[in-house]
Amino acid sequence: MKRIALFLSIVMVLATVFTLVACTNGGEPVDNTKTQLHISNYDGGQGTDWLWQQNSKDTLVGRFEEAYKDYEFEPGKKGVQVHVHKTEDKGTTIIGQMFALGQDIFFTEDVPYYAFAKQGKFLDVSDVLADIIDPTKNPGVSIDATRLANLSIDGTYYALPHYEIYDGIVYDVSLFEEKNLYFAQYVNNQTGIHEFVQSVDDTRSPGPDGKTGIIDGIDYTMDDGLPATVQEFYALCDEMVQQNITPIVWAGGSYGFCYSHVFGNFWANYLSEEEFLANYTFDSQGVATEIVTGFNPNTGKPVISSQVITPENGYLVTQQAAKYYALDFMYNLYKNEDWRYDKAITSATFSSTEAQDAFVRNRFSSSATSKPIAMLADGNWWINEAKSTIESTYSNGQTARNRKFGYLPIPTAQSAAEGAQGKEMK
Repeated sequence: MKRIALFLSIVMVLATVFTLVACTNGGEPVDNTKTQLHISNYDGGQGTDWLWQQNSKDTLVGRFEEAYKDYEFEPGKKGVQVHVHKTEDKGTTIIGQMFALGQDIFFTEDVPYYAFAKQGKFLDVSDVLADIIDPTKNPGVSIDATRLANLSIDGTYYALPHYEIYDGIVYDVSLFEEKNLYFAQYVNNQTGIHEFVQSVDDTRSPGPDGKTGIIDGIDYTMDDGLPATVQEFYALCDEMVQQNITPIVWAGGSYGFCYSHVFGNFWANYLSEEEFLANYTFDSQGVATEIVTGFNPNTGKPVISSQVITPENGYLVTQQAAKYYALDFMYNLYKNEDWRYDKAITSATFSSTEAQDAFVRNRFSSSATSKPIAMLADGNWWINEAKSTIESTYSNGQTARNRKFGYLPIPTAQSAAEGAQGKEMK
């Protein structure tokens, strides 16, 4: 029997997601009066709580079973019993297991989608997709056209998007509020950057998007007070050091963590869609992109020109100014020892989960040498990976789960000289 893989995630700067198997619904006995449906779910990243929880009807499985409790999928059987199999396997590790383990639907990551589909391992789910995005059946539901184009194999679809993942810098909102780490609306005439607020009542700066309040039904206040330029980000790190706070942590010994979560985020935000996709198509669709053509021998600053990328000069994408500025940003995070958690550089065995634990626990630590950490370079799956740490960490009777966390937009403008609020996010 062929299986369906309901997959995936596409990160802000490219990434795809799939997965597979293990224990089932807390050992719930099989009810032979119902049709059995076996679902494999990758328990890393987004976890399994969204899909199924013990004794909970308010999950996807619970709602599905309730909705089809009177439906006959098989003669003589009424309703459906869903079994969720958790697994840590993903990618090519599931190739030899997909059929032997007997699951019907897979929520998974990193599977070779095109190869599996062409080998006949997936069912054609084009009809399911058509129903999902049919505005008469599901008003307001849509899937990004680029995502669909990536999944299409000669007009046929063998998997559906599962969730999106985002890379970047997580920040401790509660700490920012407590230590007044937001920028105020007033600009320091000497430094050219905003002053810091002195209390929670101070009006914050408009943030990276240069807007605040509700405009045309969109809330632009979420980034208020956050650094609008790279210059302000560096000033924020210095302010944190002055307050005995470690600005940022990431997994040690893995350049990939800082590369994907920081470099990729900066690089993508700096570019328009056409400029970014030119890295894969070698065609910027007539849109000029900034290219580093050399360096000023006196100042060391890059010499930049604007050029349209075509198949004839596609190699120029390696010289995009966005990549230079992203590397320069990362270089400053690395070289300023006071800005980053020491083990992120000194310990090759300092794992991503240990970085998450330090981010959560250091705020509650009573140790004189354990400073709170303001930011974490990671993906949005971190909250699930750190779930047990968050729920088991207490201070004065307050659990860490009461804290607020958010994603900090990585600024792309170098300084306010590029505009009142810096370079507009594209």
